[in-house]
Amino acid sequence: MPASRPALHTFKSRLERLQQSLPAALVRRFIDTDVMTQAASLAFYTLLSLAPLLILLLWLTASLYPPAQQALIDQIVSLAGPSVAAVAQTVIANARAQPDLARWPGSGAWLCC
Repeated sequence: MPASRPALHTFKSRLERLQQSLPAALVRRFIDTDVMTQAASLAFYTLLSLAPLLILLLWLTASLYPPAQQALIDQIVSLAGPSVAAVAQTVIANARAQPDLARWPGSGAWLCC
């Protein structure tokens, strides 16, 4: 029995040293700051902001450099798929059909920045 006391003391001292180490402090800090929730929030708001950004980008390419529209549509097809590209082409077609309404995204974007 006396041999187990030093082993228990050694175990406790090593455990205390481990709890005060840098990796343990980093894990505690990771849990305390709730990094997973912040990462999920960042991903959610990033996805939420992509649609208005895409509309603004389409408007800019339509206004400033029309030949770049097809290159942008091709990129959208490769990244997001043909259904999203169809929506982008609908946005472009509507902008061409109603040019007065096509001006408000760009002016609204410049006003808010």
